[in-house]
Amino acid sequence: MRKHILFIAALLFVSTACQDFVDIEPQYQEEISNGLVDIEDYEGATIGILSAMRANAYYGSTYGSLMDMMGEDLYETPESLGNSRNMTDWIYTSANGTISGAWLRMYQVILRANTVINGIDDVEEDVAGRKNRLKAQALALRAYAHFDLLRAFGQSYDRNSTELGVPVKTDIEISLPDRATVQATYDQIFADLNDALGLYDNMDIADADIPTTFFSKLAAQALLARISLYAGLDSDAVNYATQVINSSRTGLVSRANYGLVWTQEKVDGSSVDSEVVFEIAFTFGQDSRIGSPIYFVPNNRVAFRPSTLWLDLFGATPSDDARYGAYVRADSRRGGAIIPSKYESNDGFLSFKALRLSEMYLIRAEAYANQNMNTEASADLNTLRAARIDGYVNENLTGAALMNAIKVERRKELFMEGHRWFDVRRYGDGINRGPDFAAPAVTQSIPAGNFRFVWPIPQDEIDANPSIADQQNPNY
Repeated sequence: MRKHILFIAALLFVSTACQDFVDIEPQYQEEISNGLVDIEDYEGATIGILSAMRANAYYGSTYGSLMDMMGEDLYETPESLGNSRNMTDWIYTSANGTISGAWLRMYQVILRANTVINGIDDVEEDVAGRKNRLKAQALALRAYAHFDLLRAFGQSYDRNSTELGVPVKTDIEISLPDRATVQATYDQIFADLNDALGLYDNMDIADADIPTTFFSKLAAQALLARISLYAGLDSDAVNYATQVINSSRTGLVSRANYGLVWTQEKVDGSSVDSEVVFEIAFTFGQDSRIGSPIYFVPNNRVAFRPSTLWLDLFGATPSDDARYGAYVRADSRRGGAIIPSKYESNDGFLSFKALRLSEMYLIRAEAYANQNMNTEASADLNTLRAARIDGYVNENLTGAALMNAIKVERRKELFMEGHRWFDVRRYGDGINRGPDFAAPAVTQSIPAGNFRFVWPIPQDEIDANPSIADQQNPNY
């Protein structure tokens, strides 16, 4: 039982508002350092990192459905209980529980990763390849969580920005770090991922044998593509996305089979198609249903519906697009109203598709467009559309028309996957909600560059950590 102390929810520097907390003698420090003994312990600890990502405050809800609920593609219905309204109406403060919960859960992932990273080399068994596999995953997942923190709380996405990023943690000591700059935060993220790539090349098993519910080298390359796009490193984004696209393990499924990605049950936690690079497995009886804030299947409560703005993206014949039928359906119990159905299958217990091949096509298309490589960008856009839309005819786009098409395709393809809020901020756009948005929602628009696109550092963290007392994000 001693080793299980590692997985308590006490998060090093994410503490309560009580200042006395930081003065408590770290009574569990010895257990954290010595609780893992052999390689089997570290195998279990690596699973523990992944399990922390399933929390409601992370990919169980906040970094999944909520990011679309905060945009203009889903609107709140009278069936909603209003539990997320302070987020969806952008009236949150530094005391907001959803925000503090996300902060805490991401640092929990980092704590668990640090436990593996800082201890596994001391294992005396001659299992170098196995050590490399587990340490590589821990490094990549630490980078993943630091990047997700940066996306929400960092003051900029620019690779070399000297604005404030987030506190960086690479050890298991109780400490009170200040906020690193955005540049320094990226430095750590890229260092972790590059170190991971080297370790992945010397594992005990082939990378292709790592299930998609664990973090493989292919997943690390996909994550690097995403991060590089955010950071404005377009050449790198193209390079990493290309590695994923060209892998023998990936391929866009046919239009006829696309719905299986979202309807077929998991088999032993495995992926059901070649489009999924990394998925977070949810377990019946242990986790929440990942789409439940939008559509809670057991009691048939549809709290959010797809907006007219989103539905109109599919044009006059939406049934031609495989995504329309895979993501929404007409509900006879509501007079034929269109409701979300993406996570309806298996009573909502599906894996969260955190990294998908289609995103790599969209990343590469955008990165090409940013470099005025219009032919290449159009080719990627055409490839994805042809796989999704019946009778699609290729287009050769340039300039603003090309970028707008990429934005539209991201909204269609990645619907309810946690990208929209970050995309709006990343593009420097604002949000103008359509005619569906009325009571109970009250806020209809948020201008480009508004301070609320950057979340506040949780007040309990500010109170507990003097190092960041004067580092709150502006206007909170």
